[in-house]
Amino acid sequence: MFANVRTGQAYLFVAAAYAASSVWLMRDRDVTAGMVLGLTMAIKSAGLPLLLVLVLRRRWAAVLAGIVSALALALLTALYAESATWRTYAAYVPAFVQQPTIAVTANQSLVGWTRRFLDTGPLLSQLFLILISLATAWRLRSAPLPTAIAGGVLVSALFSPTAEDHHFAVLAIPVLLLDQQPRRAWVLLAVLLVIPLQWTAFAFTEGWSALLAYPRLYGTVLALMITVALQPLRGASLRNGDGRLHPPGFPSERPGLTDDRRTLSHRGCKFCLAPVRAACRC
Repeated sequence: MFANVRTGQAYLFVAAAYAASSVWLMRDRDVTAGMVLGLTMAIKSAGLPLLLVLVLRRRWAAVLAGIVSALALALLTALYAESATWRTYAAYVPAFVQQPTIAVTANQSLVGWTRRFLDTGPLLSQLFLILISLATAWRLRSAPLPTAIAGGVLVSALFSPTAEDHHFAVLAIPVLLLDQQPRRAWVLLAVLLVIPLQWTAFAFTEGWSALLAYPRLYGTVLALMITVALQPLRGASLRNGDGRLHPPGFPSERPGLTDDRRTLSHRGCKFCLAPVRAACRC
């Protein structure tokens, strides 16, 4: 947060947009959520992996609203500032990613890490990120909606070719949405996200010691692993907030079920949609 204020960056607004989209998605206000997400994609080129998650969950209203709002804003800016602005932007991003400075340790991005240690080109790095996005979206297609949103936001953070301190303000969203288990992993995540970069990125810059210079990247990857790897398998029993076991086969475990309105409610039981926990039928 302080990095955004100090350097005049906009990622506090991106985090707020993610938060608003998350709340509206969980309240079935898909059109409004999609519009906010689409504006975020158009303004900061962020959030496309989250849109992919919504595609695999068949939240078509949110997906269509996101695409339409992004295209509408792009058209309006093109009419105001001429289409050459977007052509310049489209040419600048690939050229920027190919610069050697992308591999400096201050850049806590997955693209910079692979460029430094694996000597991969930008095309291979982006292909790797696309595969991560597809795998995450597929794995979370039947997960509880807050978990799926958290995974989409985390992959969106990894998708950025540059990632300095201010970029990681968006991680507040998955931290708030995810179940805080296992606690040891979350303690490690907290350390990785708050440790000063002066102790890591600016201290370890030579040779293989630079592996220690990417705490923000490792924290993001750890949060994604918590999100994806620790999701219950279909057929496993889960406990609700009252500690009672839900039997195997409750809606979110049925193969092919992607209607979030049957697996999540912003009030009461998440699984049987009882309005209050006292009426839970699970």
